[in-house]
Amino acid sequence: MIPFKGRSCPLCGNAFGENDDIVVCPECGTAHHRSCYGKNGRCSNEEKHSHGSGREKDSADCAAFSPAGEEDSGGMICRRCKYANPADADFCVRCGLSLKNDQSGLRSAAVSPVSSGFPDPYGGVRPDETIDGIPASELVYLVGPNSSYYLPKFSSMSRSRNPFSVNWSGLILGSYWLAYRKIYPAAAILTALAALFSAPVELILNNQLQTGVQERVSAFISSVPGFVFPLLCVGIVLVHFVTGFFGNYIYMKHCVKKVRKISRQRNGVERIEFLKALTLDGSVSLNRAFVFYLLSVLLQWLINYALLFAFK
Repeated sequence: MIPFKGRSCPLCGNAFGENDDIVVCPECGTAHHRSCYGKNGRCSNEEKHSHGSGREKDSADCAAFSPAGEEDSGGMICRRCKYANPADADFCVRCGLSLKNDQSGLRSAAVSPVSSGFPDPYGGVRPDETIDGIPASELVYLVGPNSSYYLPKFSSMSRSRNPFSVNWSGLILGSYWLAYRKIYPAAAILTALAALFSAPVELILNNQLQTGVQERVSAFISSVPGFVFPLLCVGIVLVHFVTGFFGNYIYMKHCVKKVRKISRQRNGVERIEFLKALTLDGSVSLNRAFVFYLLSVLLQWLINYALLFAFK
């Protein structure tokens, strides 16, 4: 069951596809393409928000703000957030609550609409749940792509106070993943450490050097104690260990700090402007990750030549 099947983005008019990146307005639940929402800077139904107060409005108001923008006809009204869902919905499109045989209106945060063609952007986390004092409904805008993966991780770490959490992207990509997620200070530190550890190792293992350079490498190797090479290899592994097993925690702290900073800077502005600022400051940047890769290559090159000239 696809919650938005047969529906279209109210801004561009194009039908939602299974692989589209979709964002749902936190005030009324209207679904948009994330790119359309970012360009427009606000919900297409913003003028209707004054008729209710977001998730606290009654079911009639919620029906008026359904993703289709039409009155509900026999749809399932969520007991928790009062959202008017399609009649064949198994889970609430907005908050992920199970709509089948639900008498209490409560469910475990671990349950998510995995049967849906579109993932719940909250990953089963309640939109009004606070993570280190920040509502999930705000963090979801800053995280952007793959928020359904990160928000449950943030929620779990915030409750348990356990910073350990596996992130395969961080484990494989190391500091480049941090740059991709715009965590620049941590990315800069770990990129520098990785270059510092890997440059001498690369120099030692390189067997395609000119004769004059090989003599300098031999002089460098002979002057280095035998235990240094294994320690350098361990250092490289540790950089990826940090991003792989503590990267989610670093990312959570970064997001919480960023939301608080933007909240202070945008104090008094309309909420839609605040959410727009979160979207623009957050999300991801493949270009920045590539820049950090180039900087890493340049730094390794400089360290290699510094070592070679030190052993003339």
